[in-house]
Amino acid sequence: MLIFAHLHKCAGTSVVQSVIRSGMKLPLRHANGHPADIDGRVIGGMNSASVADLHAYFKYLAADGVEFVALEWDFPLIEHFPSDINLSFFTIFRDPTERFISNYIYDVVSGYTSCINIEDYLGSSGIFTQANYYTKFFAGLGRDEQVNQRHVQYVAKTIKSKFRYTFLGQDIQKFLREEVGIPNIKFGHDNKTHYMEHAVSQNLTKSLGFISSLRSINDLDYQLLELLC
Repeated sequence: MLIFAHLHKCAGTSVVQSVIRSGMKLPLRHANGHPADIDGRVIGGMNSASVADLHAYFKYLAADGVEFVALEWDFPLIEHFPSDINLSFFTIFRDPTERFISNYIYDVVSGYTSCINIEDYLGSSGIFTQANYYTKFFAGLGRDEQVNQRHVQYVAKTIKSKFRYTFLGQDIQKFLREEVGIPNIKFGHDNKTHYMEHAVSQNLTKSLGFISSLRSINDLDYQLLELLC
């Protein structure tokens, strides 16, 4: 079973839709590849679920013949996954500042945020709006938990030893075919984020000073990517 760590605004939706087109089996109920409940709502709290519950759930999926799962909303510590079934992990990274700005633009254009500027957006509720999102995601931290160098070292070791990974801008389709092993992979036009500069340019223009500081705010994520390159 392939486990895709779907980081927001890192081509994840294109990957999931390509997997669906390839004919691979996803969970019976899912939201963009992420497991969902009977009402179609994403199942959250996986990073705080008990090891026993996680083992039972993924063994259930494996027994049902599921071949692909995307975990987007939270990610359990890698050591909490069952080791006695065949799980293969992969992910895609992007420059942290570019990813954050893309997420902000997407949410503004799509009406998913009421934040009037990018500074407020950084303090909003989602973990994907927080500084050092990558490190928090793979370290199993919540949005308000502090991240430090120890977490960076843990995540870098985990990714290097357990994951196949690439970076946005490289040949993702080749990576998915040759390194991940997804058959007949071909990207369509799934990414519905259109950079509507006119819709958000005023807010971004007012926030140029803040945008220039995003790199320093996300310093631990940049350290992580340097360790992975």
